[in-house]
Amino acid sequence: MSNDLATVIAIALSLIALGYLSAKDPKRRRVYRRLPVPDQTVVKLAWIVVLLPGVLLLSFGQTAPFVIWFGGTSFLGCVMSYRRPDQNDWVWRLARKTRSVGRRSLTCPRK
Repeated sequence: MSNDLATVIAIALSLIALGYLSAKDPKRRRVYRRLPVPDQTVVKLAWIVVLLPGVLLLSFGQTAPFVIWFGGTSFLGCVMSYRRPDQNDWVWRLARKTRSVGRRSLTCPRK
């Protein structure tokens, strides 16, 4: 795998997990007067997914991609933090749609 592809994949994985964390953070949701999310069990797993690409890049001796990953994830994480929690909820909607692949409808019917 080339360094460029490894860096892009690492940044993408970290940003998906950061998007999930920013959409489900209870303090951010309270500030924007959103309903709290009852399920907080996957927060530790999401933090592992955020940090794991950097650890893997360093363990494979990819120092330049690690620096790019660190800078890219930091910058894009800051950009993501300026958005409201409901605007970062695209990660949760995407996860629900991919779970329902193979079903007849990708969205729940409204009553």
